[in-house]
Amino acid sequence: MTCLDQVVEIIVHCFEATHFKANGLSKSFPSILRFNLVSYTHGPRRLAVGSRSGKVALYELKGPKSQMISAHACPITAVSFSPDGRLLATYSSGDSKITVWQVAWSFLGLSSVPKLLHSFTTEPSKPKSVVQLLKTIRLVWVSQKKLVLVIDQEQQSFSL
Repeated sequence: MTCLDQVVEIIVHCFEATHFKANGLSKSFPSILRFNLVSYTHGPRRLAVGSRSGKVALYELKGPKSQMISAHACPITAVSFSPDGRLLATYSSGDSKITVWQVAWSFLGLSSVPKLLHSFTTEPSKPKSVVQLLKTIRLVWVSQKKLVLVIDQEQQSFSL
């Protein structure tokens, strides 16, 4: 789990943009999307990957563009694009915080620096191994304005 961001980086740079356009990431690498540290938005074909450093890598799959967001002081546990792909939520169980970013995109791809819109403090998660955390925690967008943090079977809701 410690090198997932590096594995995704290799995948993104080894394939041409036309491959992702034709097949999409979900058909090309379905197992990558099983990780809650990875989120893909279909329309604009963008990928977000959380890392142990607390940063999120944003990839424009139409071309070689990418950006880094310093989202948390602790390792990221989950990331998720909003239904329209304009917002990105990140969660770190280490700092018990969710951040929501506006990811601005131009017609040609990534443009300005992502803007922090909201920061929510969450209930601390019960201590577990890293593998258990990554399997049991996820962020789910219920709508464009409502986000749910799921830890095991418990849910915490947040409105934007």
